[in-house]
Amino acid sequence: MKGGFYASVLLCASLMGPGAASADDGLYFGAALGLSKSQSTSIFSSTSGDDLTIGALIGYRFELSSGSSISVEGTLDAASRTLMTYSFGTNACTDFSPDWCRVNGIARLRAVYGFVMADGVEVLAMAGGAAVAGIAEDGAGVYANTTAHGYTVGLGGQKETSLGMTRVELTYDRFDGSNPSAYDKTLDIVSLRAILTF
Repeated sequence: MKGGFYASVLLCASLMGPGAASADDGLYFGAALGLSKSQSTSIFSSTSGDDLTIGALIGYRFELSSGSSISVEGTLDAASRTLMTYSFGTNACTDFSPDWCRVNGIARLRAVYGFVMADGVEVLAMAGGAAVAGIAEDGAGVYANTTAHGYTVGLGGQKETSLGMTRVELTYDRFDGSNPSAYDKTLDIVSLRAILTF
């Protein structure tokens, strides 16, 4: 998984080739490909896992007189549903601890502030709310479809390329509590995503 992560970083860097950030007011949409690392913690133990993600994005951009911009975005990522493992190496959802076992998908609604740097790259800062769906253990031998709500923050950069507006972003999602909620648990997800918007 580490090799794939570094390969994705290199791919993202190559996509950020020569060009200048260029965007206008109005609606935009895009597609995303990423890698994510998840960690769940309960009072008893913790689980972690890596996923590939593929997603879609839709937003509306407002250009400001200062040359910066504000956008409102919604994103939806489907995960590869890799089974997480406990900190001691055993697969999750095997009666050890009521943590998250698998992430199925992540949705985000966020505000994005952008400003253009001297080299033509538009730097982006993001913050908003997030929701996640997956499977968690909710009692001995009970593996339940589970959802949770939390917050999301991120940083990114984008440029106009021959493919469209090309963006690379790093996001952090934090989820406290869950539904069903027989046991307290948290879920943290860090994602590196490459996005093309049009």
